[in-house]
Amino acid sequence: MSTQTVTTEFGWDSYDVEPPNDTSFAWARKVLGALMELNFEPTKITASVEGGVGFIFTREDRYADIECLNSGALVAVMYDSQSEPAVWSVSPDSQSIKETLEKYARSSRLQPNPS
Repeated sequence: MSTQTVTTEFGWDSYDVEPPNDTSFAWARKVLGALMELNFEPTKITASVEGGVGFIFTREDRYADIECLNSGALVAVMYDSQSEPAVWSVSPDSQSIKETLEKYARSSRLQPNPS
């Protein structure tokens, strides 16, 4: 996993994207809690180009992410080289976050780390 610090500077990407705010960081903490519970490590945690915090999971040709947006919305994406991206909203609650991460593990074969 990348250990780069999530930036909090305005225009961090040179396109005037808002940095993560307190709302996105609050939801990011919920995602981190679910990840710890599932023993599931993201490939990278980064600022989102949509404004917020993104958790990225990759393995071979598979990609998934969950973004905690500044608006309070949570958005999930999943795809591989053989399919179109699936994008959906995640209900902003701990159970829905956990279910999304479990879906990544099942559907994308992005398996949690062995205990």
